[in-house]
Amino acid sequence: MVSGLRQPEVSVAMRYLRENNWIDIREEKKSKGKGRPIKLYRLTVPMDRIVSKIEEEIIAESKLVLRNIERLKHIA
Repeated sequence: MVSGLRQPEVSVAMRYLRENNWIDIREEKKSKGKGRPIKLYRLTVPMDRIVSKIEEEIIAESKLVLRNIERLKHIA
């Protein structure tokens, strides 16, 4: 699967998913050769629930910003 994201953006997104306990991470040793184990990621929550939660957070943040803008308008 290709996301079009750069590595730093992927790291930020993965951290957010981990902090919310939305992914399970499993390390698997490579079958041949040396090197780091491969990390396998699996969602622990359905994608639609994750998207809904993110949407709720963004809406709440937007409402807070709009309230602060209204307060500034009344001060000015």
